[in-house]
Amino acid sequence: MCPTLLVLLCLAFFGILSPVAHSTTVATDVSALNVMYNSMNSPSQLTDWKSSGGDPCGESWKGIKCSGSSVTEML
Repeated sequence: MCPTLLVLLCLAFFGILSPVAHSTTVATDVSALNVMYNSMNSPSQLTDWKSSGGDPCGESWKGIKCSGSSVTEML
């Protein structure tokens, strides 16, 4: 296979997957979860949660379900 074609195929492949694989959670959702986590004194059961910042949808925080970049459920 031509090296140029291979490079183009790789770029196209990763360009298609990158929006799916990387999610940036809506800032207001992140802020609300940070406040809630801090108000509960940062319980260790909430794995992957952060006291400031973070990406609940992209990092799969425990108990959080997302649709795209929005938090839709808390379990």
